[in-house]
Amino acid sequence: MPAPTRRKSKVQASIPSATVVLNNINGSNSNTGLDKSADKPATVLNDGIGGRIAAVSPEHHTTAAAATSNKPTLNPNPTETLISPTEATRILNQRTLDVATPETSRISKLQVASLPAHEENEDAFAYDFLLDAQSIANPNDEEHHWSFFAIYDGHYGVATSQYLKQVLIKHVYNSLLTLYTLHSPSQPPSDIIKSTISTAFITLDSSIITTPSLSKIASQGSCALLSFFDARNNKLYTACTGDSRAVLGKRIGSPTNTRWLAKPLSIDQNFASSPDEVKRVEGEHPAERGIVRNHRLMGDLAVSRAFGNKKFKVREEGDVKKVRSGKGYDVLRSPPYITARPEVSEYADAKVGDFVILGTDGLWDFLSSEDAVALVGRWTDEHLPSKKLGEGRRSTRLTPSQMEMFVFEAGDENVGVHLIRNALGGVREGRLLFTLSLPSGKNAAKKHRDDMTVVVAFF
Repeated sequence: MPAPTRRKSKVQASIPSATVVLNNINGSNSNTGLDKSADKPATVLNDGIGGRIAAVSPEHHTTAAAATSNKPTLNPNPTETLISPTEATRILNQRTLDVATPETSRISKLQVASLPAHEENEDAFAYDFLLDAQSIANPNDEEHHWSFFAIYDGHYGVATSQYLKQVLIKHVYNSLLTLYTLHSPSQPPSDIIKSTISTAFITLDSSIITTPSLSKIASQGSCALLSFFDARNNKLYTACTGDSRAVLGKRIGSPTNTRWLAKPLSIDQNFASSPDEVKRVEGEHPAERGIVRNHRLMGDLAVSRAFGNKKFKVREEGDVKKVRSGKGYDVLRSPPYITARPEVSEYADAKVGDFVILGTDGLWDFLSSEDAVALVGRWTDEHLPSKKLGEGRRSTRLTPSQMEMFVFEAGDENVGVHLIRNALGGVREGRLLFTLSLPSGKNAAKKHRDDMTVVVAFF
């Protein structure tokens, strides 16, 4: 039985254009604190590449009640002056976007929502719909578009994530155009496509590190998560550097008893939740002890792969560098310690009604992949016309715990807002009002949560 829908007045987001949204996501005061450092909420979420049922088995569900020990704390009994629910909805909708998608992309809907915790949002996002190689080579053929959508989670500042927002998709697109043209009229093998995307990430990072004019971008850092959908061949590739996460939702069951399969498209790459990453980094530096301490590189950096972070990648003029850590300073004896090389997954069974969620780690600090998929699935019951799915009205089946924890606001027409609202409180509206009452900044909102950015693409 679906959870009850709360009916409230609709609050419109006043975003006139994509340019305005991209600019408004960031504030005016720079905060270069350690976003991936000691003030980051410590959350361990493990996902393997495979499928898990959302909204079926309670053991797959992570609720605030069941996992408070490793979750950021939202004050359940705040004494601060809280904002109103109407003001909370306005704040949640301030940085949203509903993207017009070309029919030939096979992406029926693309929505974005972002909520900063820093004074200047270190998250960024980008998307584009570009003609595929065959459409360019043969203009008289049926036209198809390649779809790209990406999120970037910066640390030590905003420079790297903002730079990637401008250049990464274009860099990957040009690499793929070259590859597909070389193999025309056939499609390149999937392993070569994945290798090409990976190489594009690595070469872009190398140019960042070695170009003097990009020194600020090189000194800061960012995770990157990019999905590329080839509509002509129905192939979805997802490249992940860092600990942002992508998960695909696939509908199963009958229209009146719908369930959703949550299929991870990426694996978190950080020292807290990935023993394989710890083993890899330590294995690359067998002569050094204590490289990973307290789930951080040198007690400092939480992610094991990222763009930028030059100090962890390059030895300057033969000098042995030192990095500040929780115990003083550590010597960087044998960089590189981290890489921008992504893990790239392939999914070849995208169908109408499926969707992909891309979220920075601020979202996954509070939601499991299965809960996020169930929430989006339930949202589609209300907000996606059934005629697009070729069936009657659907009813998503939720677990009792999901029914108890989550709320479905009739006015949340942006699915990212729906996800963030439930991540920060759900039915416990006081928690949401508390955290949204806090001003952005290291000593306020950042104490309770991270920047949160969500991109959801519907097939």
